[in-house]
Amino acid sequence: MELLPKLSRILEEMGANIKLAQLRRKLTAKQVAEMAGISRSTLIKNHLFQSRLFKIRRTSNCYAGK
Repeated sequence: MELLPKLSRILEEMGANIKLAQLRRKLTAKQVAEMAGISRSTLIKNHLFQSRLFKIRRTSNCYAGK
């Protein structure tokens, strides 16, 4: 089941890159959502999901050696 950890890392990286690009370009969440063709609430839910994935992965790494 190596797919899930790889997929989690890819999704985390993609979310972080989107957020970084948003900050660098000084775009609002509404602007980014419009560019992506999604609603602002979907974009925000995605950011929250990314943050949860990061926390889950970080926690699971603590127990990986046990």
